[in-house]
Amino acid sequence: MKKVLIASATLAAIGLAAPAVLAADRGIIAPAPAYTPPPSDWTGFYVGGHAGYGWGHDPFTDTELPINGGVPGVQVFNINPVTITGLNTNGGVYGGHFGYNQQWGNWVGGLEFDISGTDMKASTAGASTGTVTTTTTTIVPVFPFNAITTTATQQITNTLSRSDNIDLLASARARLGTLVWGNTLIYGTGGLAWTRFVSTRNQTQNIFGQAGTTAVSVVTTSGTGVGTSFGWVAGVGGETKIYNSNWLFRVEYLHYDFGDQGGFTGTGITRSVDGTSVTTSSTALTTGHLTADVVRAGISYKFGGSSI
Repeated sequence: MKKVLIASATLAAIGLAAPAVLAADRGIIAPAPAYTPPPSDWTGFYVGGHAGYGWGHDPFTDTELPINGGVPGVQVFNINPVTITGLNTNGGVYGGHFGYNQQWGNWVGGLEFDISGTDMKASTAGASTGTVTTTTTTIVPVFPFNAITTTATQQITNTLSRSDNIDLLASARARLGTLVWGNTLIYGTGGLAWTRFVSTRNQTQNIFGQAGTTAVSVVTTSGTGVGTSFGWVAGVGGETKIYNSNWLFRVEYLHYDFGDQGGFTGTGITRSVDGTSVTTSSTALTTGHLTADVVRAGISYKFGGSSI
């Protein structure tokens, strides 16, 4: 019985080994296990540039009466105030960025700083028209010295215009994402934002002669204000290695929110009355809940590390 069992085990072993022996005899090598390459190395400092397009929203309301309200008892202004509401800026965005990435398996996180100059501009204007009634009393210099009262009515226009420019955008943001499709990073980003905001405002009041074609009195007020504000920024993006090198290409969307600005101070305000200019120190400029959105593409170079 023991000999039978030994013989059976021997035959079974020979049967299992036979295919491998035959394969070796015929020069066939068994396939190696599938190789999965490790994720690309994203750890390190990087620097780059970017360009794109942005659009902003400044929903202010600016209402102004005529600059000169008339002389009590002599001139009566009959004109409604002029109101302009809100500006939607748009234009190019261009700048630079630098940061640091740290990779943990398929996850990549880091911190990035960027600053961009922009051509995001817009302007708006409004006008109102009315009349100015001037009453003149003349004393006849002959007894009994009667008073002669005359009334003249003239046309008046009140024009108000404003232009806005989101001059600079900057941010300090955290980034966190995951690697997909090999060397492509999909990420979210968010952090602190800063902007430099320039606003120019002009108001012109014209009083026309009896014929209504030539302005006999012109009053203008103009000036430029510069405001700086902090807020927050958040967005999403995708970045990939170019031909597995240390060069990175990205596309991203960012939303900036600087909150309710209220107002800021303008400088170099000029007031001109019938051609005579007087410069004052400042005036108040108002703005609303300032926001901006940017879509941009960029190129970066990562220092150090290896490329897979």
